[in-house]
Amino acid sequence: MVYVLYGSDNFSLQERLNKLRSELGQGEMGLLNTQVIDGSSVSTETFASACQSAPFMSTKRLVIVEGLMGRFAPPQSSATRRSSSNAAKTAKLKLNTAASQPGQQEQISSPGSVEYRDKVKQKKSDWLPFVDIINNLPESTVLILVDGELKEGNTFLKSLSDRFQPEKFPPLKEPELSMWVEKSASKYGARLSPEVIKELIELIGSNLWVMDSELQKLSLYSDDGKVTMSHVDELVSYSRENNIFQLIDAILFRRLKKAQQLLRQLMNGGAESVYILFMLTREIRRMLLAKLASSGKILPVELARELKLLESNDLRIAAAKSRRYAMATLSEFYHRILKTDINIKTGKLSSQFALELLIAEICSESPSG
Repeated sequence: MVYVLYGSDNFSLQERLNKLRSELGQGEMGLLNTQVIDGSSVSTETFASACQSAPFMSTKRLVIVEGLMGRFAPPQSSATRRSSSNAAKTAKLKLNTAASQPGQQEQISSPGSVEYRDKVKQKKSDWLPFVDIINNLPESTVLILVDGELKEGNTFLKSLSDRFQPEKFPPLKEPELSMWVEKSASKYGARLSPEVIKELIELIGSNLWVMDSELQKLSLYSDDGKVTMSHVDELVSYSRENNIFQLIDAILFRRLKKAQQLLRQLMNGGAESVYILFMLTREIRRMLLAKLASSGKILPVELARELKLLESNDLRIAAAKSRRYAMATLSEFYHRILKTDINIKTGKLSSQFALELLIAEICSESPSG
């Protein structure tokens, strides 16, 4: 049995994953027969071993692989990867630097060229062994492939679609978002008027993690379950001042226009660049920790201690975000943040321009690295 779950709505995806795990759960034996793998770096040998291992004192074995499909994203042209003017400026700076250092510039092949076709063939030779393993799973193995947003041209995904029915989780938009808020509120015993729902969406947006948390709080605060505008103003109004978390999400989900808008709001409201860089660094560090934890590697004592200090909800959110990026890409973000901090502190670039440049660089980065 194979399930394919992907999309940028990681809240709904995580709910679906939890439901599948619950349905397939077999008590304590279920924990012993569940393996989570970091697909962004797993070898075919390790993948095959996990999929073909027999269950221990049970009829089923569950294997969850995160980030495997996104790892084999199709090659992209420079025009596709630079879809915004700010991202284009960043690319121009890099090209100018490379031009002064012959041999340092990376050539990006255009679709239709011989180089491009060779890259596609190489990619195919990389992912075909994984598809063969998936197509020959033993009946005792249940495989769940989990990934973030994938390009329509992802041939790995297409090859799986021939046999399995992928489940896509795109970000919710109106009117589905309003329906989701109303349904989720009723789950917690709360009743919301259309005006309250509209206000919540304006304050929080489509971040379902935050929305779910606020709905739980509102349901507990209202005595009879009826949530009013005054409840929202009192308990959720902080969201207007808490755009930093929305900014971090916009950056890491590569929503450049939204990130630029939120950055301007924060800077105009007096937010310091050091605060914004600190919050971004903190989130990327959490993503790295979550990725290390999901890989099953033994962590150094200080990292393991830090991992235990994280709230389970924080770790779950970080893990969902980390699936979009390879470990090397997250590490590269660290270096870019450090460079931005140096440029600001030395006066080489203004705070706002340096942050805009950083955001453009991260948003133009391929999720799979």
